[in-house]
Amino acid sequence: MKELRFQYTERNERGEPSYSVWFLEENQESVLRIYLRKSEAEATNQPRHELFMELLETYGESLQLTS
Repeated sequence: MKELRFQYTERNERGEPSYSVWFLEENQESVLRIYLRKSEAEATNQPRHELFMELLETYGESLQLTS
């Protein structure tokens, strides 16, 4: 894997925020995608949002991985 990409969409087709982390190969093909879903425990949603946004702020949308 050569790249880690953070995907954030403010509103998906259901009107909710969408978060995912993609692990990409050199040719930009995804090897693994992790999607974060809205929790039924409402109290956990805001901290998860804040963590994801902090990751985006710290690393940007894309992070190059070294071998």
